[in-house]
Amino acid sequence: MIYGHRRIKTFIVVGFAIAMAIVPAGLVHDNRASVWLLLTSLCGLGLASPNTWSLTQACSTKRVVGTVSGIQNFGGNVGGIIAPWLTGAIAHRTGSFAPAFILCGFILAGGALAYWLLMNEVVDAPCGPI
Repeated sequence: MIYGHRRIKTFIVVGFAIAMAIVPAGLVHDNRASVWLLLTSLCGLGLASPNTWSLTQACSTKRVVGTVSGIQNFGGNVGGIIAPWLTGAIAHRTGSFAPAFILCGFILAGGALAYWLLMNEVVDAPCGPI
């Protein structure tokens, strides 16, 4: 099971690395190149996202996997609320999306490091009474 766990973490980190294509998307001057970089970034997120849910289930006991998944979902929803507002605020203040996309790159790098370094234990405990 530990090898599958490491494989899932690898897919998450590689997906986040591909998603960092969002950083140059705000820096290029060609609209087509920017769109392709944004598309590549979203493909990286598509590679990472399902694996984050798998890793959550692998690292939680059966008793708390629903709670942990709910907390993870809540965090994603909070990010979905804050990200458009923050991106708009940064773009309005600076006149460019580049700083917002660079911030996104830093957040992706932090997330990749967190998944790689902090998600280490695979839990295989029996489901006892709640």
